[in-house]
Amino acid sequence: MQRSRWPLFFLILALGCTAIAGFVRLFDLRYAAGDIYPPYSSLRADPLGAEVLYDALGEGGFQVSRNFLPLDKISNPEHSTILYAGAPIDDWAMQDVKDMESLASGGARIVITFLPQDEVSRKAKPLHTPEPAKTRKPKDDRTDEEEESFISPAELAKRWNLNLSWRTATSRAGEATPTLIAHAAISGPERSIPWHTALYFAKPSAVQRVIYRCDGLPVLLERKYGKGSFVFASDSYFLSNEAMRSDRAPRLLAWLFGPQSAVVFDETHLGVRENPGIASLARKYGLQGFAGAILVLAALFVWEAGSPFLPPRHGEAESEIVAGNDSTSGFVSLLRRGIPASQLLSACLEQWKKSFAHRPEKMAAKLARIEAHAADADPVAAYQTITQILAEKK
Repeated sequence: MQRSRWPLFFLILALGCTAIAGFVRLFDLRYAAGDIYPPYSSLRADPLGAEVLYDALGEGGFQVSRNFLPLDKISNPEHSTILYAGAPIDDWAMQDVKDMESLASGGARIVITFLPQDEVSRKAKPLHTPEPAKTRKPKDDRTDEEEESFISPAELAKRWNLNLSWRTATSRAGEATPTLIAHAAISGPERSIPWHTALYFAKPSAVQRVIYRCDGLPVLLERKYGKGSFVFASDSYFLSNEAMRSDRAPRLLAWLFGPQSAVVFDETHLGVRENPGIASLARKYGLQGFAGAILVLAALFVWEAGSPFLPPRHGEAESEIVAGNDSTSGFVSLLRRGIPASQLLSACLEQWKKSFAHRPEKMAAKLARIEAHAADADPVAAYQTITQILAEKK
């Protein structure tokens, strides 16, 4: 007697559900702190992230959002402050630079805060100084796409007159963290806040307004650009979750985001991008139910293929294979299986009589003789006799 497969099926289903639940829990724990994201990402909840600032601005009445797409996809940019927190000092995408200039010209406020740099690991060399030839890729070896897609720090410094430099170690006795002092002409932001970087902006131009200095060196600038503005900060620490807990500067933050009603935290420059694919389009257009239905149908198909709904038939002989390759052999095999040998001649006679139903007077005499011989015990002899009768001429 065949054993039921249902206990095994339910056991496999339970193990699969337990494994899926375990993986989901592990991912939740991994993503809860957000430390898989780069520093100063608004998705990161540890001290190096900026999630606290993101949540605080949302509760403070701002329309807060994250951007995972190219900058030209941002909606309503003329009323937005676009935050580039933890921006690198390496090559930038040329398209991003052009998009930022276009957004600022239209009325957006672009806030760029750079990654903190350690003065011990850097020499006091202006960033806009051309790099040695051995560390730069020769121009002849670069493709046209590379030339058009990226802009070097030196080229960006020339384009925006943004001369980033590293300051040398100072003679501060035992002071690990320097303190910013607000410019004398600026009112509103905190007079002093801690600063955690060795970067500063050398030789600011006349169109750049110095907001904060560190050891007399400009570290936070503002520049009008078209209908909007640019803000450059050499440090990103004051935006971090750690700063929100121990070194808050609310007036500086209020000034930083300006009068705009919306704040957009850009994540693309940190490498967190959205790559639209089939799954993204399905989520966008609400096709999760359709995908679930497809999975259910696939599971039912596999189940039906593995366990037929009809019970197996026991005790029945397997169907015989019809021998022969032509229609005559198939007809003979069908007759052998369906009609007993003793009734074969009578069955053929009944079918033959139907073909002469329209002229019975011509075949009446022969038909009587044929019916008399059809009942013979030897069907072969009877068939031969009937053939002779039909061959007789009138």
